[in-house]
Amino acid sequence: MTSTVEPLLLGRSMGSDEGSLGFCSVMLVTTVLPGAPAHRILFDTGHAGRRRALIRELHRVGLTPGDIDAVVLSHSHWDHVQNVDLFPRARVLMHPDELVYAESPGPDDLGVPPWTSSLLSAARPHPVRPDEQVVAGVRVLHLPGHTAGSIGLVVEASDGLHVLTGDAVSTAFAMGARRCAAAHHDLRLSEESIDLVGATADVVWPGHDRAFRVADGRPAGYLVEPTSLVFRVRGRPASPDDLATSPRPAT
Repeated sequence: MTSTVEPLLLGRSMGSDEGSLGFCSVMLVTTVLPGAPAHRILFDTGHAGRRRALIRELHRVGLTPGDIDAVVLSHSHWDHVQNVDLFPRARVLMHPDELVYAESPGPDDLGVPPWTSSLLSAARPHPVRPDEQVVAGVRVLHLPGHTAGSIGLVVEASDGLHVLTGDAVSTAFAMGARRCAAAHHDLRLSEESIDLVGATADVVWPGHDRAFRVADGRPAGYLVEPTSLVFRVRGRPASPDDLATSPRPAT
């Protein structure tokens, strides 16, 4: 059995005075069993503003949305779930507590608009439990705190255990500080979830950051160098003036 993790869309922690860009990590987990076809799992799907980029990245690795066997949604926030409808053939997996949470999110949680439950219902998600095996070498890890039913995946890779965390561990800084970016459900549980990831993982794939190694429960160095985004205005790379000024009114 061989399992690999490949980032399709990189997670980034970026915002502005008008809101977050919501660029979460979207990962492809591929497991090959002897004598069987590859089993492909997508972990989170990103938001609608990244649909073209997600399809492009699937094509880059020789896949289409129809080639994905399962979609695991780490939690119900808009930036992690909106593109789930691109994968009608896939089995969609969520923690049952998250489906309940999406109906009535925390009072400070604006990341779960009222339409979220309709989106998830249309995806016909299958409830999964802690430590449930998705496929050989890939199991579910319950990471509550950020939301009630936040989950990750533990992947048995050739270089150790890779843990995909969603926003339970949003960045390397969050793990190092033992502080969830936003504990909408329960602060104590969010800290315990960070500790669980630290005790489990050799490599962490966070929700809004690059993958990093773990030593003694703490970040121990990124696996890849940072990359830059290219912002465009009317089809050309944006200048500082473009980003600092409002668009001209239509004439």
